[in-house]
Amino acid sequence: MSHIETVGMIARRDGSRWTPLFPNARIVVSDVSLATFAPRPDDLASLVWRQLIDDGDVDSYHDGDEIVSGMTVEHTGAHNPGHCVFHFGSEPALTWLGHLAVSPLHLATGLCPQQHPDPERAWQLLCDYRDAGRLLTAPLWPSPAVGCWIDDSLTPTSI
Repeated sequence: MSHIETVGMIARRDGSRWTPLFPNARIVVSDVSLATFAPRPDDLASLVWRQLIDDGDVDSYHDGDEIVSGMTVEHTGAHNPGHCVFHFGSEPALTWLGHLAVSPLHLATGLCPQQHPDPERAWQLLCDYRDAGRLLTAPLWPSPAVGCWIDDSLTPTSI
């Protein structure tokens, strides 16, 4: 996971408890996510995360770790304190932005204070990821779901 936020695809209700949606896989977030996580009693998602963490279902990775061969993590902290992006390839060839840019529109709108507690840092990171040839993607991008900066605009690209 790029950060702790909603329950999304991590857990399912099992009676009065929550269990990992994929019981043979680990839920993995950044060490900063775990260190800064504080559940809100009025928020079901954070209570589920607290239970999963307490049950030992959550592991962590660190900034710069190679999660699997060719995939490294970068802690950004811009969307929330534990937020990370993932780089694939050696150049890197592709960067998965997570909630830094949920939609490709976020790459054109400038600062987004309603999305990020640190909008200036989020915007600077998005600008830094405009390397020539770097492919960008995020969770809710429409087909083909990948883009590349060409002449100061994001151009949809197939991989």
